[in-house]
Amino acid sequence: MPSADVAEGNIFSKFDNKRGLLNAIVNPVIATLFPETLSQFSDAKIANHSTRLHDFIGAMVADRINFVTENADVMKIFIAEMAYNHQLRDAFRHQFQTTTAFYTDAITRNLNLLKATQQMVDWRNPEIMRMIWSLVGGLIISYLFFNQPITDHDISHAVDGLTKALSR
Repeated sequence: MPSADVAEGNIFSKFDNKRGLLNAIVNPVIATLFPETLSQFSDAKIANHSTRLHDFIGAMVADRINFVTENADVMKIFIAEMAYNHQLRDAFRHQFQTTTAFYTDAITRNLNLLKATQQMVDWRNPEIMRMIWSLVGGLIISYLFFNQPITDHDISHAVDGLTKALSR
């Protein structure tokens, strides 16, 4: 493991304990990184890919995988903490609900448009998103915790599989 050449005493003069240090890493992720990247995704990707189901799913999958691979170290810590820290989950859920309304609205608009144009199954939007995030989550977890690379081939198969599963 790389060394930061910082004495442990110096670290704990700034942070009371390991939990304080961890919170200093995780809280900015909740407060800024997720909302900013979701906003960028909403602004740049959703609006440009809303006419075809395959393009819409492709934009979502590629963008989220790109986000995770660019932020892998922080994401490993964040996901590991979310697994057992209910206060962190509650803070994340609250932050997500209060700062990502545009993202949620954009996704909902696109899903409703795809259903209205008979391109997508007429399921409830949370069910559709759960299916998408389940597959994407599997790729991400394999990458983060089992060192399995996510190739263009993997992404293409994920997009094709989701498109087929969600097509009308």
